[in-house]
Amino acid sequence: MGQSTRNDRDRGIILVWFAAFAVVLLGSGALAIDMGALWSERRQLQNGADAAAHAVAVDCAKTACTQSQSLALSYARLNAADNETAVTLCGRGAGLTPCTPVPNGVSTAIGYVQALTSTWNPGSGGSSNQVKYVFAPILDALQVGQTVRASSTVIWGALNTQTVLPMVISKCAFNPAWIAADGSLSVPNTQIEIKFDFDSDDDDDDDCDDDWPFGFDFLRDSTNNCGSIPIQIAAGGAILDAGSEGILPRCRPVIRALYDANQVFVLPIAISRTRPGSRSTYTADGFASFNLCGYALGGGFIANSCSTICTGSPSDFRICGTFKTQTFNSGALGIGTDYGTRILRMIG
Repeated sequence: MGQSTRNDRDRGIILVWFAAFAVVLLGSGALAIDMGALWSERRQLQNGADAAAHAVAVDCAKTACTQSQSLALSYARLNAADNETAVTLCGRGAGLTPCTPVPNGVSTAIGYVQALTSTWNPGSGGSSNQVKYVFAPILDALQVGQTVRASSTVIWGALNTQTVLPMVISKCAFNPAWIAADGSLSVPNTQIEIKFDFDSDDDDDDDCDDDWPFGFDFLRDSTNNCGSIPIQIAAGGAILDAGSEGILPRCRPVIRALYDANQVFVLPIAISRTRPGSRSTYTADGFASFNLCGYALGGGFIANSCSTICTGSPSDFRICGTFKTQTFNSGALGIGTDYGTRILRMIG
């Protein structure tokens, strides 16, 4: 047997080192490319879960989760590069299946939704629920791919803190338009007229009985003008200092601006009133949202689509409109009564 030459030994060593280097190179490729694909998939799925949970929470907070699954799928797919993802929902709300386990931080909320997204590649045959590896199978035939998942939870509850426009509405004027026969919250489609009463013992109020002798009133800001007021609902209710008849001229342009903008605005709902002097003090326990479609505050009626509702003597001051549901993405979620004006918060 002949002896190997030095060149043969060198070539053998080089082949060994090359094989070792190739393994390292393939491993690096698996790490860089395959792990990068997993990271990208996870980011897309998380964005999709966040968008889906928020969209469904808005739907559930405003209506009755009527299109939650289709809505979640639509928003999740918009955040997927290939427009494909799997989505499942659970939560507390009409039409939602309870989550098991229940997420942390949802016990005090009116409702919540959790969106769970995961990989879905229908064109990948038997591995349709996996991100397919490119290099890893070369090193290990069993490493063909991985399923990636993400989740997001959004809660909703009664709005607790808000800067409101200078007006308060009594709960007795609110109830007929808002509360269903079974006591549940409903979204009225009919317009309502609410009268403005300066008298504390008015027995002829069309909106309220003798214990509630007011329909709506104006509020004073910190400068005794008709301006925006920050209100926080506390355990005993927020205390609101109303204006007198003298503030009405300063409130007319504010009301006109609301009417011209045709926007939904937030109002505190009063559950009691005292009148120690020329001004009234109200206690409010929550917020409702109102869309103004007409009013009469002296000088005739101004109305558009609700001209048949805002009728009567020009001396009968009134506002006309529709109560609405409305959601906010910022603000405090707290102890206020739920009148359909709600705050959304992502908690995980």
